[in-house]
Parts: sequence; C-alpha cells; structure tokens
Amino acid sequence: MKNRTKILLLISALATASMLSCNSPDLVPEAPMTLEYSIIDGDTVKTIVKDNYNVALQSRQKQAIILTLGDTIITYKEPILNKIPSKKPSLETLKNTKDESLKGKPLKMITLGQSLSAGVREGGYFNEGIKTSFPNLLARQMGIEDFKLPLFDDDEYNGTGRGIITSNNFPGGPITKFLKSRNNLAINEVDRITGRYIGLKDVKEEVNHLAIAGDMARGIWASSSEVAAGNSLTSRMIQGRNKENGKGVLGLIEKMSYDFFVFEMGNEEIIKLILGLAGTQTSFTYKSLDDDLSPYEKLQSLPEIQLVRDGLYPSGAKGVLLNVPDWLQSPYFVNPELIKKALIDGCEDEIAASGYVFDLLFKSSGAIDSLLSPTVPTLLKPYFDTNLNHQLETKDRFSKSYWGNWITETISGFNNLVNSMSKKYGYPVVDMNGLYARVHEGRLVDSFGTKIDKTNFFSADNFYPSPLGNAVIANEIIKTINASYKSDIAYIDTRVFLK
Repeated sequence: MKNRTKILLLISALATASMLSCNSPDLVPEAPMTLEYSIIDGDTVKTIVKDNYNVALQSRQKQAIILTLGDTIITYKEPILNKIPSKKPSLETLKNTKDESLKGKPLKMITLGQSLSAGVREGGYFNEGIKTSFPNLLARQMGIEDFKLPLFDDDEYNGTGRGIITSNNFPGGPITKFLKSRNNLAINEVDRITGRYIGLKDVKEEVNHLAIAGDMARGIWASSSEVAAGNSLTSRMIQGRNKENGKGVLGLIEKMSYDFFVFEMGNEEIIKLILGLAGTQTSFTYKSLDDDLSPYEKLQSLPEIQLVRDGLYPSGAKGVLLNVPDWLQSPYFVNPELIKKALIDGCEDEIAASGYVFDLLFKSSGAIDSLLSPTVPTLLKPYFDTNLNHQLETKDRFSKSYWGNWITETISGFNNLVNSMSKKYGYPVVDMNGLYARVHEGRLVDSFGTKIDKTNFFSADNFYPSPLGNAVIANEIIKTINASYKSDIAYIDTRVFLK
C-alpha cells in the first residue's frame, strides 16, 4: 500500500511539475508580439528574440525573486522621470574643496552601491530600471545634467531579462505569477555552475552611477582577473576601464575626481542570505576602522570599509552613507499565518515525517505557492522542494525567528558599522531602516500628500522598490543632505509617479 501511494504521489508530482514548466505551450500560450519596434529617444529599435532566451530564466539570484510560468515579448517604454528643476539648487556646500581640478565646475556626483541602487526590479536589471533608480532621480533633482548611467545598448534594453505579471495561474496558488522577457537581452548564456551571465559587454566610458547589480563587495577590491572569474555584472562595470591597477571599484574612484558621493552598502549580503545563496552571516571587525593597522590587517578588513577608508575619504569628497533596511518585512514574504494554517489543516505531520522544511519557509517560491494552492493534493505538498535538505528537528523551525536571526543580526551588524564609519569619517547617515519601517507600517504620507505603503513603494516583484519607491528613497537622501550640508534641494514631486 505504501509503495502504491508513493507511485501515485510521484505521478501527481510530475503532472504538477509540468504545469510549472515554461516549456508547455498547451498550458502556457505564448503572449502575442504586439509591437515590432521599440522607440528609444526618437529612434526605432527592432525587437530581437534570441534563440536561447530561456537563459533569462536561469539566474540564481535576481530572477529567483519572481515565480515564472512562461515568456513574452517586452518592448521598451520610456519611463516617467522627475523633471530637472528650472531653478537649480545651490550646491556649493557639497563641493569638494580639496580637489583643485573641480574648482569652478558644476557639481560632480558619483553613486556606489548594489542591486538596490542599481535599479533592479521585476526580477531583472534593465535600462528602464536603471533610469528610474534613485541615484538617477536624485541627480536630476539636484540639477546634475551630466550624470552618466551604465545603460545597456539600445538593442539590449531588457538587460538580464525582466518579468511582467500574468493572469495565468495554473498551479492555483496565491503568489503572483510572471512571464519573462525573451527579447532584446544583453546576455547570450548563463553558466549553469556559477550562474554567471555570458555575453555582457563591458562599460568602457566613465560613468557616475557605479552601483552594481550584484556582488559589489567583491568588486571593491578584486583584481581584474578575480573580477572576471566572479560576478559578470561586476566585471561589466570594471573590466573595460580598470584592467591595469587591479583594484576593482576602488581603482575606478581613485582615478576619478568628484565632489559628492552616495554609498549604499550591505544589502546584497542580506539578499544572498534571504535567497539561500550564503551559508553564514557576515563577520564584522571594527578594528579595521583603526588608524594603526598593518598592511595585512587592512587587507583583511571588510571591502566596504576599504572603499571608504582608502578611496572616498582621501578624495576630500563630501557624501552620505545609507544604512540597511529590514528586508524581512517586504511583501515578498508570504503571511506566516497562512502557512501555519495550511500546515495545521493539511500536512504538518507528513512534513515533519519527511525530514525537510521549505526554503526559508515564508519566501514566495513555487514550494510555498504549491503548499497554499487549493488545487494541489494535500498528500503531495510535503514532497515539494525537498531537495533543499533543510532538516526539520522541531516544529519551532516553522517560525520566522528560526532562520530570520541570521538575517536580522547581519542587518544590525551592517548598521552598527555604518554608524561607526559615520562617526569616524563625518559622513551623515540616510536612515533607510527607519524609512522602510514607516512604509511597512503604512504611516508614511509625504509633503505632496502621497500615501506611501507596501502596495506602491515596491515593484511587482514585492522585493525591490518601484519608480515611486525610488523617488521616496531619493527624497529621504535629499532630506539628509539638506539637513547635514545646509543645501536647498527641492523634494521630488512623487505624484508624477502615480500616473
């Protein structure tokens, strides 16, 4: 009887898995191509479908955020942006008085960070997202007209691929489903072992927006060969302009003159923990902030510290540091009460007996979608995603606190580090943690009367901010700059992003 039950479960699992596959044309019809060309800055760009578009579905990180059921054509749409103010603000207090080459010139700003700053959203990194990232919105509001972005070529505007919400919901679960772009990608292939994108073109011209949609911490100090062997989105930013000195992002900014910087750090490490791509939390050693370190001790300090200590601070530039928000409160995570109810009413004992627990339990994955789906047989649910090998020792592991401690402790560690660097080097802190808390609690109404909450602050992936969310972040940075440097930058009118 037991063997017969296992066979039936296996047949059911295969049938359900076929519904989740993007290679089932009968179940997931291909969306029709509605436009043959995209219009970019007045020029036409032909829709190009790559034969191996399915590589966009294989990313181990950014695109793991969305649950994909198929593919579609996504043509380019010029995003809504805040207008550069006709009356430019006074930015004299933000000028770098140490660098003589900047004297008498318009303010030059650089921005450094990771996926949050880069403009990642909808499970991808693409030109529309880069243009609506908060660094670009901030630069426009400051009246900086020559803020260069690391855009993909016009015919590769979909970058690493992105998602668009679909009404198709064959698995029947409550999690939002997406179709992935299969046209105008900047990648040719994805390495199945490392997850690296293959085919990305290097950024060869100097850019001001230096945020990397990936592991910037590695890219801060890594040599050219090490970057090439690491994250391809990092090497894209570094390889074309910094092959000779082997210092990664640090080498780039050592060769640049700039007045002001915005530095976002730590979030990629948190994202890796959330997506199960890192097994241990980051170790924080504050000794690396001391002045009397040996050369060896300096090399052992966190890359973020190295960038501030050896790059930004010696340049004489003014700037701000962003602390880390609580990512665990994002709507990406399913309400734990729903899952507990599903376990109690359905198969808690069976899951415990199987010896496994779902990946990060509350994450918006196919496993959670199946668990909460009324169409998936109850007896089948314990067998979803069991290859993750998370042993279930006690029923307390169904609580958020079990696996969330690593993440919350790492967030706290980074924020303590940001505060320590602020105290040592004199850079004010933009309180992203407090901003996100107000968004999560639904108690943020800005000066334009726009009510900001989870429904509009986050993009469709429920993880990264929407264009409106990026405008809200830019305004938080403006608030800190004005208060700390006595500038008069006007806030971005968030109402334009509600259209």
